[in-house]
Amino acid sequence: MSLLTKLERQREAVRRYRQTPGGKIIVRKMARKYYHANKEKCKKRNREWYAKNHLLVRDRYYKTIRNCELKRKYGITNEEYNLMLVRQGNGCAICGKVSADWRRPSLKVDHCHKSGVVRGLLCTRCNLALGFIEDKVWFDKARRYLQWQFSA
Repeated sequence: MSLLTKLERQREAVRRYRQTPGGKIIVRKMARKYYHANKEKCKKRNREWYAKNHLLVRDRYYKTIRNCELKRKYGITNEEYNLMLVRQGNGCAICGKVSADWRRPSLKVDHCHKSGVVRGLLCTRCNLALGFIEDKVWFDKARRYLQWQFSA
């Protein structure tokens, strides 16, 4: 079978997919049939493609997961996160620590647990410290402890 007839068959399958309501099922059946007839060839082609593009796949996967997580937890998109990051000079809003990996920023989204309002981006250390400071009882105990330690 020549390459031209393969391309023509693929184009015809796409046309059928677009024209008929059940076209998607037909295309899937054809793809499944081709895969089972040429399993080793398909696996080899997929391995070669992945070897060339694994970084692209990883980055796309990370961006998709990150975007969904940000939207679900905080109601912001990845673009809004990046905008906040640039406004803060690519670092923590409190201490200014810059993230080591620019593709995967380690800064956490700081938000009010009562209202859900996003306040900024913080490093892990500042985010934990702020969480404890917001607990007034714990903060008073910690302050008294430090005063007692330094006064002795």
